Amino acid sequence: MKTQHAETVRSLVRDILDKMTLPASVAIEEPVFPLQGEFVCQISTAEGSNLLIGQRGLNLEALQTIVRASARRKLEGWADFSIDVNSYWKEKAEALFAEAREAETKASTEKTPVILRPMTPFERKCVHLALADSTMVATESSGTGEHRKVVVKPKGNA
Repeated sequence: MKTQHAETVRSLVRDILDKMTLPASVAIEEPVFPLQGEFVCQISTAEGSNLLIGQRGLNLEALQTIVRASARRKLEGWADFSIDVNSYWKEKAEALFAEAREAETKASTEKTPVILRPMTPFERKCVHLALADSTMVATESSGTGEHRKVVVKPKGNA
């Protein structure tokens, strides 16, 4: 992890939170799963977490997009990090990995494709990542826009 990059990102997030008048602490943490990049900028707050996270994490995705754009300007194009609020993404990823394993078991046992609910790009990436090394199933995305889903298929039908 590049300390200068981490400190720049932490400072950008701190400035945004100050402008929003949201009391929160901002810490840099090691990533716990591959989609998080080189580090996680973890925001901890007792109030305002719903505002920062939004429905299905959409506000948090937007905040990350804004901070990444700012970081790219300040750090000559580099922006390999993620932002989390009260470990929302970490807990979401853990739940998605469990959901993916359940779908894997069902698809391989029943020998039929399992179609998961519509998911955000992050959610779909988690499912694909969770099952990437599976010997029993393959995954693919289908649908468009906010109706895009992951289909978990037994390997014989993939």
